Amino acid sequence: MHDSAAPAPNQQPGWKELWLKEDWWAVWIGLALVIAAYTLFVSGSSIDWIAVAPKKWATFGQLGADFSAKIPRYLAQLGLFLAVFATGGAVLGHKPRQFIPSFLFIYILSLRHQHRGSMGKSERLHPGATAAGVGARPADLQSHRPAPLDGCWIPRRVLRQDGHRAARRRAAL
Repeated sequence: MHDSAAPAPNQQPGWKELWLKEDWWAVWIGLALVIAAYTLFVSGSSIDWIAVAPKKWATFGQLGADFSAKIPRYLAQLGLFLAVFATGGAVLGHKPRQFIPSFLFIYILSLRHQHRGSMGKSERLHPGATAAGVGARPADLQSHRPAPLDGCWIPRRVLRQDGHRAARRRAAL
């Protein structure tokens, strides 16, 4: 008997692909955000309330006061993100019970980087720089694991060796 869930090799995936692929979920979520922002703009409002960002701070007291004043906004943002991403993940076949703890960890870590990036200019580190640093460290610790490259899995040591070869070739020129 033919399984209707898996298309035949020569058969196009069709309209199902529009809600069963991560790429399309990114499109739908982005489109919904643009439509919501435009609708609020036309009505004289904005998404500013849920697009919360910390103020510049120099002391932890200032940071604490700003954060505690915006807790309802951060919780609303967290709730919105959880609802949207957990729904999308569930449609894609991921279990929300496994997704939510990981998402909470990432959200809290991103808040930390966002607040770190809003420090005074003398101590300021860009949030992207601190996030890249934190993300690069586990990758270095797991250098024995394979790395994705264009859909293929190639061990990191092979990529590093190739990078060293390319650097030697450039130096020789």
